[in-house]
Amino acid sequence: MDYSDIIHLPHHTSDRHKRMSLYERAAQFAPFSALTGYAKAIAEVARHTDTSPVLEKDYLEKLNHSLTLLREFIKQNPAVSITYFEPDPHKNGGHYRLASGRLKSISEYEQKLTLVGSTQILLKQIIDIQSAVLNSNV
Repeated sequence: MDYSDIIHLPHHTSDRHKRMSLYERAAQFAPFSALTGYAKAIAEVARHTDTSPVLEKDYLEKLNHSLTLLREFIKQNPAVSITYFEPDPHKNGGHYRLASGRLKSISEYEQKLTLVGSTQILLKQIIDIQSAVLNSNV
């Protein structure tokens, strides 16, 4: 093709539309997501969660006994390491967590245990409790 007859003609400018900025022109070629939130939904499905544990009756009695012993030493703020299961707010399952610190309080009314530094754990989420106080009183 030979464009020699039009190559030197002036560029057409519209009387109706203003000239687009470089930013607006670039936006025409930018990728778009036809399904808004699809990538987030895929990432959420792929995110791993652990299954909630089912504790045996004997083991629950052992945990309750440990909590009773810890209540006796609560004024000493004993050092504890607590393994607990934190449910996932968005899907079934959750994650096992480990919290270590000094025990501040155990609330029967609120059904939670508080460590110094304001870490709070619901009693029903506790899987295991370790403490030197428990080891010396077994």
